[in-house]
Amino acid sequence: MHKNTYRFLIGLAIFAALVAGVNIGRRISGNTAESTIPPTPEATPTPISLIYTNTACGFTLRYTNKLSLLESPTGSAIFSNTADPKQSVAVICQKDVPRPPIPNANIEEFEVTNESRTATVTARLYHDSTPKDGTPIDEFIMRNPKNGLDIFIAGYGETFKTLLSTFTLQL
Repeated sequence: MHKNTYRFLIGLAIFAALVAGVNIGRRISGNTAESTIPPTPEATPTPISLIYTNTACGFTLRYTNKLSLLESPTGSAIFSNTADPKQSVAVICQKDVPRPPIPNANIEEFEVTNESRTATVTARLYHDSTPKDGTPIDEFIMRNPKNGLDIFIAGYGETFKTLLSTFTLQL
């Protein structure tokens, strides 16, 4: 056989082996159990329930670790929603918090209970908006009958509603 013909046949054999090997590899990896099992979704971490107690003003809130808490020495606190910073909630405790001048139609009254559910106090929720751009804001204001300090909680959205639903007085 001629030298060039011999080289051509060797090259053709190598090419055929590569093509056959790639096709066999595709068939084998397509039939493995790994390709037929759907990927498992990432596990979402279970929220951890935490308790915020304001001893100066005498109340407790429950929140999850999805919120970051920034406390000040004056008894104020800010809960920031890590997923949506627009849903932050401010908590202030002081004497004589001014009530917003809004129509009675935007004021909601409801009962707040103590931890043992033996006493109730009336609180007000003001549905207001910011003067800057009209963004809605809800303001919870009540006076603690035990110490005479006003409790002011301001925010908007689900974070605010969730925090407010866990509010209990320490009477």
